[in-house]
Amino acid sequence: MFFFKFFTFFSIISITISDPPKLLPFNVDLQELVENITYPLTCVLISGSKPIFFEWYRNDEKVAERLNVKIDNQDRISLLSLTNVQTSDSGKYECYAKNQFGQDSIVTNILVKAPKLAENIHNQTLLIGSKFKFFCYLQSSGSRPLHFEWLKDGQILRHYGDKLTSYTISTTEDDTLFSIDKIRLNDTGSYTCLVRNSYGSDSKTISLTVKVPSLGHFKPSESLNVGHKFKLFCYPLAGVPQFQFEWFKNGHPLSSSPSNNHYIIEEINDASLFTIETLQQNDSGNYSCRVRNRFGHDIQSTRLEIKAPQLLPSFRDQINQNVGNKFRLVCSIQKGIEPLEFEWFRNGIRLITQTSNVHLEFGDDFSNLIITKLSELDSGNYTCRVQNDFGSDQWSVKLNVQVPPTWIVEPKDTHTNGKENVRMECKADGSPKPTIKWITSKGITIESEYLDVNKYRTANVDTISKSSMSKDKHEMYLFLFSTHRLVPVKFHEKFASLKVKRSESVRLECNATGDQPLTVQWTKNNVKLDKLGSNYEIIDTNTDDGIRSELFIQTSQTMTDDAHTSIYKCFVENEHGKDERTIRLEVVEVPGMPKNVHVKEVWSRTVSLSWSEPFNGNLPIQKYTVQYWRYQSAPHRLNEVFVPGSQTSFFLKDLSPGQSYELSVIAENEIGKGASSAPVTFTTGEEEPSAPPNDISLESMGPSTVRLVWRSPPIENWNGEITGYYVGYRKARDNNSPYVYITVPTSAASRDSNQAQKTRPKEITFHEYFLRQLNKGTEYSVVVKAYNSAGSGPQSHPMVAHTFDGDLPPAFQLNVIDNTEETISLQWYQKLPHSNYPQSAISGYTIHYRKENEAKWKEVPISNNNANQPTVDPNSSFNSYSFVLENLEHNAKYMIYLVAINRFGVGDPSNVITARTHNGMAVVSHEVIRRFHGANYYLEPLFLWPLLFALVIIIIVMIVAYVCILNLDAATLNKRLSAAYNVGTTPRYADFEKTANKTLLMSIDGQPPTSATAGYPTPYAASTPWERPLPNPQTMKKDGHIYDHPQ
Repeated sequence: MFFFKFFTFFSIISITISDPPKLLPFNVDLQELVENITYPLTCVLISGSKPIFFEWYRNDEKVAERLNVKIDNQDRISLLSLTNVQTSDSGKYECYAKNQFGQDSIVTNILVKAPKLAENIHNQTLLIGSKFKFFCYLQSSGSRPLHFEWLKDGQILRHYGDKLTSYTISTTEDDTLFSIDKIRLNDTGSYTCLVRNSYGSDSKTISLTVKVPSLGHFKPSESLNVGHKFKLFCYPLAGVPQFQFEWFKNGHPLSSSPSNNHYIIEEINDASLFTIETLQQNDSGNYSCRVRNRFGHDIQSTRLEIKAPQLLPSFRDQINQNVGNKFRLVCSIQKGIEPLEFEWFRNGIRLITQTSNVHLEFGDDFSNLIITKLSELDSGNYTCRVQNDFGSDQWSVKLNVQVPPTWIVEPKDTHTNGKENVRMECKADGSPKPTIKWITSKGITIESEYLDVNKYRTANVDTISKSSMSKDKHEMYLFLFSTHRLVPVKFHEKFASLKVKRSESVRLECNATGDQPLTVQWTKNNVKLDKLGSNYEIIDTNTDDGIRSELFIQTSQTMTDDAHTSIYKCFVENEHGKDERTIRLEVVEVPGMPKNVHVKEVWSRTVSLSWSEPFNGNLPIQKYTVQYWRYQSAPHRLNEVFVPGSQTSFFLKDLSPGQSYELSVIAENEIGKGASSAPVTFTTGEEEPSAPPNDISLESMGPSTVRLVWRSPPIENWNGEITGYYVGYRKARDNNSPYVYITVPTSAASRDSNQAQKTRPKEITFHEYFLRQLNKGTEYSVVVKAYNSAGSGPQSHPMVAHTFDGDLPPAFQLNVIDNTEETISLQWYQKLPHSNYPQSAISGYTIHYRKENEAKWKEVPISNNNANQPTVDPNSSFNSYSFVLENLEHNAKYMIYLVAINRFGVGDPSNVITARTHNGMAVVSHEVIRRFHGANYYLEPLFLWPLLFALVIIIIVMIVAYVCILNLDAATLNKRLSAAYNVGTTPRYADFEKTANKTLLMSIDGQPPTSATAGYPTPYAASTPWERPLPNPQTMKKDGHIYDHPQ
């Protein structure tokens, strides 16, 4: 009752309130926007009685939703969204809020701003001929329409589309592109992109600088008088400093220097000023200024004309004439204003008066100088000068008057004995100066005023004085003297050294000069040699100035057997004296074998070597070759490194750790390689293995055991000898727990027998290990990593295995109890299920049988339903089962075995029995291995009689063996006993294929097998490999192992 009254009171208060709407004003009165954006307008109600109705107006017209306008009205808020804002969206926007008590409104204005250009402007400096592009686009669109303009240095650029324009302008609605395909010098400047609309404008400017300089134009050609001043100013309009200026006149370079101050060249602020203070007649011509920088050059030219007369160059700077010839010089003007005045000068002295030998002729525009007969005194510099009222011009020429040679000092006859120094003198005069040549009777020419007679043994010497005059050659021959001297024996080369390869022929030569007769004698190591020996021959030959003696040695080995170096001497004598020549003969050969090669220090990948320098073969040893290779049974690649001949030690690098190597050293000179040193063996230090084991597989063998098989890492990653493995395991879901590692030595983990390991490469060796005492029905993560003496390597990728939730069935003892012509009756015993392990109950059996000499096994599945009901013995823990194989062939031999099946898989096979179908008792041959017994069958004759016979045979064999052992040597006995001991495990029957012909690694309890357990299970002991049972893919067990059976 109380709540009802309260509710009624509250309703009365609500009805009595009458509040008109009140809106929150916009933040600003004017919103400046750009095109193509989204802009929201929010209308917020401060107060007012509900219901409230919102309305929007633009320029006093109601706004309705359309493509780019969205309106969202809520209780207290109304949202107007403008998407892709355009110019047409500009205007006054009003928001109205109404209820039954009144209304309120707020106003704002939206204005689309002027366009805004993007800030992507960078000044550019380019080469002539390159491309220039200026892309101008909007950062914000602005209101349409947009107008683009381009300006250069403030002047509007227009594109008319003709081929004369150097630029191109391409414009769209939102951007414009200005481009120049090939930049010229005059394209330098500031380029401006301007965009405008009805709301405003924006512009961006870029500066284009042409890297190649551009010169301003020179003033036109000028005509000036001689003596005036002339200036040219050369300045670049554009281009990148640093500038280099050059000036030319008619294409020839000009320079300013203290020795040539006629031209003044100055460089002022990246410009050059060329000045001629006083013009001369020869200053007329084309003047050019060339400016260059590292990008290119530009050139400007102008022409200067001189009003003064200019002579025509009508002859060379130098003229050669023979004495007595007539000579004429002609001087004429090329241009000039008359009247003209000519003057002649010789050696700077004006020729005023005419003589009988010199005549001057003058005309209006020419003048001639004539010399009727040239003499030696007429030689000199002749100058012609012409002038008028505006200036003057002149040129000069040198005249050389040539005079034939005449003797000044003549040589005379002389005699000498060759022991005193005698010099002959010969001098001559003439123009140009004559050259003196001495010519011997042998045709030897000596150009000198003096002749050293002792240098030339000759009877006649001719003297020639020669002087070249114009086209005629004047030669003067003088046969003035004869000489004769007494020449003793002399060798010009006293000593020589020769090298020859061993077993090669060699020729030794002696050339002596002197008067005949000459005698020659050869010696070797101060022992005289006859003219002809067993392997040498001496041949002497007379020459024009002496004798040549040659010693031919057929093989260098015989002559130098006693030493590698021999000294040969050649003695020559005549009546005036004697001389000798020594020849040192070295027999060179390949170097000897390096000795004392040994390894000083060994690391894992580097060894330090040293050796003694061998005999070098009489030549410097150029290099040593260190050859090394892996020292193992299989052949390996030969590696070579080269060591400079100056070293006798070396660090051999980039070796593999833990490897045995052999190396040898070979010396080499320019003859070839010598013999290699004796090989040296070394083993590098070990490093941790660099790769994990691979080919890892896990197999659950029962509720507490997992079988792990893996292969060794690749042998190149062993980095030594792997001594064992670390097997780590943990629960698969417990990722935060570390692995528990078990050390497994290599010998204990190897699956291969000793014989198999000898024939199989190390890198493919397989290993196995059984992880025991694991939790039942648990998933485990297992890793393996190898280790050696240096440490452990990387671990393998984790593998996962799941232990069984229960035990597999055990192996059974199978017996034949009867047979007929077509049937064989079988019997086996099954242990009753343990109350603690009800899940291990057997669900069925499979009988495998095949006929003798057949490869394929046949299978007969047996369930508990179709097997004969078991015979129950209350005093035994076993049930007896029987089954009859039917439809067999008559008088045929069969092999049979049995496997049991439960919910966890297929158990181990029973013993293999052999039975024949015929009348009478079947012949049964089987061996028994049982882990537990409980039946009374052992009292049956079928079992007891074979056992007694076997026991008698064993006793006889033991007695014979004992007698034989007494005769064996103790060492041989120990060796054989050691060989008979094997370490391994008893394999599962189902794994017989994998372990055939292999020694077992472990027994059931994990200990090395004893003599009682070494060998194979009884079911296969009597069968050959091709007679063993083949597993069936459908029935072969996937999980479980005999090692997991309760003990």
